[in-house]
Amino acid sequence: MSKILVQYSETEPLIEVSNANELDQVLDDITCNDNPNSPMIVFVYAHGYQFSLGLGNEKSFVHVELESGEPPYLITVGESNTEGVLAFYLYHLNK
Repeated sequence: MSKILVQYSETEPLIEVSNANELDQVLDDITCNDNPNSPMIVFVYAHGYQFSLGLGNEKSFVHVELESGEPPYLITVGESNTEGVLAFYLYHLNK
């Protein structure tokens, strides 16, 4: 399995996680320890992609692009009339 790395600060080291459960826990920890009045963007590097996650605000987003910076660029935001939690999954098929 390739490394999954999380970056939430320019001054802190990258955090390596092994699976989705660990990633979920790290994101929860980052969000809980951050100032609730200061939303943040967290970067997740996995399978050759960079995921930018907007956290700590009422509305969030996920931006996806290749680590190389080449297109395509994908972004998603939640439905404004939907209640609850949005689950985001990264599925990688080894060829």
